[in-house]
Amino acid sequence: MRQKRVLLAEDISCYGKCSTTVAFPILSVAGFEVSFLPTAIFSAHTGISKDIAFLDFSGGMKGILKSWESMELSYDAVLIGYAFGKKQLEIMADFLEKTEQKLVILDPAMAENGRLYSKLPEDYPDAMKELIKHCDYLTPNITEAFMLAEKPYHKAPYVRTEIMELLIILYGKYRKNVIITGIETVDNKLTVMAIDDSGDIYTCETQKISRNYSGTGDVYAALLLDGLLKGRDFKTSVKEAMELTTRAVMLSVAGDYENLYFEGILKEL
Repeated sequence: MRQKRVLLAEDISCYGKCSTTVAFPILSVAGFEVSFLPTAIFSAHTGISKDIAFLDFSGGMKGILKSWESMELSYDAVLIGYAFGKKQLEIMADFLEKTEQKLVILDPAMAENGRLYSKLPEDYPDAMKELIKHCDYLTPNITEAFMLAEKPYHKAPYVRTEIMELLIILYGKYRKNVIITGIETVDNKLTVMAIDDSGDIYTCETQKISRNYSGTGDVYAALLLDGLLKGRDFKTSVKEAMELTTRAVMLSVAGDYENLYFEGILKEL
């Protein structure tokens, strides 16, 4: 007998708590065996500094996947985060098409504040749509949701009916469970809204916190996977991931920490 095994595919930020440096410990403490597929290595999170050294790991990805195939490894779930370019999206799509995974969460990490991340081409969202075909759950932030729905972006605040429309569009386009994170509403709430594969819509919200931390979306996606892989239903998993992510932010603010203090919630998994 083995532990449940998760394939985690995303980048490494050598400084700054985000992507792998938060997802890996969360999934490990939750009791899962994690196989890590790196997409890129950054000297620091791009939200922290503009003077970034980086390494594109596209060539290594194919070799790792081929090695794992020869070892006949299987996975109970796959979590995909930031991919460094369209080629990597194609690599992951080919892998998912060949292996037919049971549970795939895609955090389509590509944009924030109305703009694509630096180093990504303008047609990157179109390539992302091809990868979405092979996934079960999407966790876009509000900017990514606008892009994938092909709707014009505007800054916060948002009204809930507008987000419901986005969810319905995304569900109609992709037929996936969709969770939109980081929604700032007109009544000063921070909200997550989701639509399941039956078309039912759920809302989870908390009072908006004055400080922003990088990595909260990565924390949320890992916590969502934790809930789903442990057999909790979609609505419960969405709600509990929101509550724990909020708890991590509140602990970070209370401690006046520079970076997200996600370690404070690990004992609650």
